[in-house]
Amino acid sequence: MTLIKLGITFFIIIFLITRKVSPGISLLIGGLLLGFIYPIPFKELLKHFLITSISKDTLKLTIMLCMIYFFANLLQDKKILTKMIKNLDSFIPNRKITIFLSASLVGLIPMPGGALFSAPLVEESARGMVATNERKAYLNYWFRHVWEGVFPIYPALILISIFLKIPMRTVLLAHFILPILQISAGWLVGYRGVKFENIRREKGSFREFLKYFSPILLIILLSTVVSLDVVYAILITTILSLIFLKPKSKEIKEYFLKSFKLENYLLPLGIFFFKNIMNSGIASRVSVELTSLHVSPLILLFFLPFIVTFVTGITSTSVGISYPLIESFLFINGKLSLSLMGLAFTGAVAGVLLSPLHLCLIVTVRYFKANLGKVYSLIIPSVIFVSTVSSLLYLLLLKLHF
Repeated sequence: MTLIKLGITFFIIIFLITRKVSPGISLLIGGLLLGFIYPIPFKELLKHFLITSISKDTLKLTIMLCMIYFFANLLQDKKILTKMIKNLDSFIPNRKITIFLSASLVGLIPMPGGALFSAPLVEESARGMVATNERKAYLNYWFRHVWEGVFPIYPALILISIFLKIPMRTVLLAHFILPILQISAGWLVGYRGVKFENIRREKGSFREFLKYFSPILLIILLSTVVSLDVVYAILITTILSLIFLKPKSKEIKEYFLKSFKLENYLLPLGIFFFKNIMNSGIASRVSVELTSLHVSPLILLFFLPFIVTFVTGITSTSVGISYPLIESFLFINGKLSLSLMGLAFTGAVAGVLLSPLHLCLIVTVRYFKANLGKVYSLIIPSVIFVSTVSSLLYLLLLKLHF
């Protein structure tokens, strides 16, 4: 019975998101609905809401989201990434590598519909490439998302770190197989039969490239090598970027207004409210019912995140909805399994890359004037390859107690 109630709640959340209701509000409504039909007394529901609204996790993720978007708006407005790619083209001997880096380096900065920002860079890098618009669209879309499992400022990864109360380095280690396979698939599928002619290179230098890449590099070093909390890594990098780039006060105000929006609070509030409702006893009941149905935890670990990302097109939302359900399956004898973490996130990545609601896919197809069906003919085999090989490798690592 709990599974039916949860299924109804999931359907309503997904329906609301597809009807353009913000994910944060959709999750709040879903959490309240689940509480009413479970049922949970109204006073207890209200208590959960009030505690969640001022909890450390909610406020921390809110601050992180606002800072990430502020940082992204600053770099975008000052054309830092554009200058970085133009200098990159001057010393990279292989145009395939330039195209890959044009999309993937921009992909280090998470922003809604960010593929629209990398699209002109890929188009410029792809001049002289004899290929269809669909292939160019695929290269932009696919390579933009290769770091989603291992770059520490992606909201979904921050959320997993907070959910499971583990360091970011552990999250990145658990997902390390994904970018290797994604890059391999993109290379094999995207460049198959492609030819280049009449290549003209940009003027620039490695030193200039490094200068424009330094803000992103600093975040990587601070959050991984130094093991600094991501929020401090972003804060330090943003402050230094403001000092060196010297934006006008009017521009800073614009970045602030674009970044510090109510949705950046509602999303963490909705995610953690839904999680707290699930943890009030519902998640354990769901686990018992699923076990009685003899559904393999491995299947659930992959397909629950897959389904949610496929129907929402948002990885962080998938984590917020599905991870409270699968959290208990990530542990073996009380110890967190990195292999099972990797398997779960493989499902999330597969779902978001195939999702017709993924904003990056929509804007990429529009920009390159491509046929969506033909772009999917490249995406689908790539996702199948990554999902299959990644799942097999994680299952092998599971046998080795990774």
